[in-house]
Amino acid sequence: MRFKNIAVVLIIALAASLPSDGVSGEKIDPSIHAAKTKALLWLKNQKVPNSIIPDPQPERRNLVVSYEMHPDAPAYKYIFGRSIIYDDALAVIAFTMNKEYKSASQILTAMNRLLRKDGGLWFGYNVNNDWPSENDYEGSTDRAGATAWVGYSAVYYLQTRLSEDPSFLDTNHEAKTILKLAKSLGDYLLKMQINKSSDLRNGLITGGKNSYSLMLKNNIVTEIFRETEIDWISSEHNIDAYFFLRDLAVITKNEAYNKSASSIKKSMLRVWSVKDKQYYRGIKPGYIDTALALDCATWGAVFSLSAGKSEYAAQSLGTIEKLYSSSAAALNGKSTVQGYKPYADKEIYEETDIAVTKYYFPELEGSTWDRISGVWVEGSMGAAFAYLKTGNRGKTAGILKNMLSLQSKSGGFIYFTREIPHEFSTYVSVASTAWFIMIASALEDQAVADNFWSE
Repeated sequence: MRFKNIAVVLIIALAASLPSDGVSGEKIDPSIHAAKTKALLWLKNQKVPNSIIPDPQPERRNLVVSYEMHPDAPAYKYIFGRSIIYDDALAVIAFTMNKEYKSASQILTAMNRLLRKDGGLWFGYNVNNDWPSENDYEGSTDRAGATAWVGYSAVYYLQTRLSEDPSFLDTNHEAKTILKLAKSLGDYLLKMQINKSSDLRNGLITGGKNSYSLMLKNNIVTEIFRETEIDWISSEHNIDAYFFLRDLAVITKNEAYNKSASSIKKSMLRVWSVKDKQYYRGIKPGYIDTALALDCATWGAVFSLSAGKSEYAAQSLGTIEKLYSSSAAALNGKSTVQGYKPYADKEIYEETDIAVTKYYFPELEGSTWDRISGVWVEGSMGAAFAYLKTGNRGKTAGILKNMLSLQSKSGGFIYFTREIPHEFSTYVSVASTAWFIMIASALEDQAVADNFWSE
């Protein structure tokens, strides 16, 4: 009886120590909180130097390595030291939400060291060597969305610190460096915005630089690199840029950023699909790109709230369930996990011969995403984000709990439940893990939920 009473006391103590949402006083599910704590430790261990890369390239010190993978993995030698800037941005936000300010500022100051002469950043950097650099950037790409996320993470960090100390920008040396980074990226994106009333893309930001396509020859699939300015616009990229430039305008009092964000907000409504009840993927020169992507429904729902289109947000939630709901085996192989996949009926491999799809997926009767099932953890967190922002905390918690079976023993979450060569991997990833931390943190603290991509 004595031990039973002790157990009861411990359970009560644990429940009392769990965070509440800051509004209703509702306690967070202990399994979610425990998973977040474990994930946060994993994320810290992805910063270099670490056990995998003990001696990183000096300028890239403190960036996060995007994936955790076994040395026997086929892609290990190519990406074991890769740091994707979108992942760095997510890590900054996750650290900031949990008051790990030193880790957040270290990543941001490292990003500032990597700014190109034109003010932009490459999509990814090796931390074990100096590729890409000003003198060697063959094969590197540049994406407006990733750039916007880095800028937003800098602004989010500064806004959080300023809310605690209004003099932070005046008294903290690193804060000035981080603001410099944000302004550089903001100015870079302004140069990519179309300002031509006769252009269907008017008011929106183009995609970036350079691309890859796939080619099957002699029963071998190879990646073909093209150095080019990208002329299409991505809805997802522009949603990212909108929140960044809007909030950058608040900190800098620079009307140019606010004007740019307002143009994006107005022009994005052009790609809303009345039929599909979500935003289309984007615009190609001369026509709407009608492909349907999960991000354009999930992040699109959050954008719609900010754009004053709450009815669009509500409709997007229905689309998320109708088009993207999917399932897969959990990591233990004994249970099934429910989540979401990235696309509806889009081609698995675009701008390439259908032979590539047949090469990788000979069992499929078609070549589109509606033939594939699987759970995309990062994308599923985006769905949780949309539900949280629209007030459905129960659904948000349910999605988070579903993802727990996709957390590795080391603490990170896998990226996707099946391998889609050149597109999606099963490696444990920063993107999935940071998003889990972010949504769990927002669920625990309503103020965090309100301030991240605020209305």
